[in-house]
Amino acid sequence: MRRGGGMPKNILPKRPWTQAAIDMFDVESAIPIARMAFECGVDWLEVGTPLIYGEGFRAIGAIKEIAGERSVVVDYKARDNCYMLFCEARKHGGDFATVSAAGNDFGVIEALRARAECGIGVLADLYGLDTHEIPLRAMELAAMGVDAICIHFGNDQNVYDRVRQQYDGMREAKRAAAGTPVSCSADTLLNAIGACKQGADWVYFGAGLLSSAEPEKYAPLRNYVETVHAFRAL
Repeated sequence: MRRGGGMPKNILPKRPWTQAAIDMFDVESAIPIARMAFECGVDWLEVGTPLIYGEGFRAIGAIKEIAGERSVVVDYKARDNCYMLFCEARKHGGDFATVSAAGNDFGVIEALRARAECGIGVLADLYGLDTHEIPLRAMELAAMGVDAICIHFGNDQNVYDRVRQQYDGMREAKRAAAGTPVSCSADTLLNAIGACKQGADWVYFGAGLLSSAEPEKYAPLRNYVETVHAFRAL
């Protein structure tokens, strides 16, 4: 088991990079949005949790066909059966998958066991943690050897918490993770800028930017991606 070193450098885009969550429930709706994200320069395409629920493993292959050499993330947010799910994701073309890592050492260990066998990358999702809990857990997960850590202030949380920003805890998590890449959700350009200013290695988004593939969606999506990529020069 690889410990503490983060993702192999040859599979990482230049930081910071972008990840588009394709959160449709069916492949037919997801494909044009994935193509739009690809054409606008998004670095990683995500098979979103709704798409996995709606279409199962066939959605992974459909998104990978569009992504080509770019990485595909399978957003299980898995808590149990992680070895089996991660190996299956890899079999269908997934490059990374997410494990729900808050209070779930056993799931993380099983995801890492899958990585050792099939090579899939392990992204540790911190959904459900309060901001003050993030640094310690990031430190623990980096020591366990996950490939990267995702701070996740999710849709359900946002309904009830209008004070927290999506990138809150980023600076502290980066310090605690000691070299393991850290990302956060950033569904608006302002959140993406805030995350990049605090050192995010990448940001992931869905929501309004990816609600459809209508022509008017291209310009704001391309602007989002180019703005994040502009931080590479700093």
